[in-house]
Amino acid sequence: AVCAGIGIALLACLHVGSTATVISELVLTSLLGWTLATLVLDLVWVLAVAGVRWHLAQCCLERRVDQRWHKVAQKRADKAEAMRMAATRAGDCKSSFEDQAKAVVPAPSLEEPPNDGVDDF
Repeated sequence: AVCAGIGIALLACLHVGSTATVISELVLTSLLGWTLATLVLDLVWVLAVAGVRWHLAQCCLERRVDQRWHKVAQKRADKAEAMRMAATRAGDCKSSFEDQAKAVVPAPSLEEPPNDGVDDF
């Protein structure tokens, strides 16, 4: 852009007789070209770097969230397994308690004997 500005200014200098006018146009054109090129290139560079960093940050965040959900899923599976084991142990204890209760002879009750269908009148 600077070279183009200088070239245009030199061509203008050849066609226009005043050196001060040509130099001021040359400087103005060169600065304008340099400024536009710098702003556009800097803007493109900053946007490219920001886009890449944003993409990397999103990937990193997704990885961390995914790792957290894997940990949560593992904890849930561990808890479910522990609860199944506890239920199995409770069932074993309950069945052994029922077996022991069946082995015990019931004490005679003080209630009325069961009715066999025969009425005593």
